[in-house]
Amino acid sequence: MKLKTILVVAVACGVASLAGCSSMSKKGDSSALTSGLTDNVDFTYIEAVNAEANKHFYQVLWVNPPQKHMRTQRN
Repeated sequence: MKLKTILVVAVACGVASLAGCSSMSKKGDSSALTSGLTDNVDFTYIEAVNAEANKHFYQVLWVNPPQKHMRTQRN
């Protein structure tokens, strides 16, 4: 009886974790980019890295967009 309960719980957890993964966005979380917090994001660097990755058939997923350095913010 105890083994049957453990098996049911394990299957339920597996189903719940699969359901959670399927609800995630394939493009990642872009909340920082859509919330107006883009003043400090280094879009030039992002474009350069993405272009180089595309040449080699890679795709970059930016989890935390790169920030501009302090010296480039003043310019």
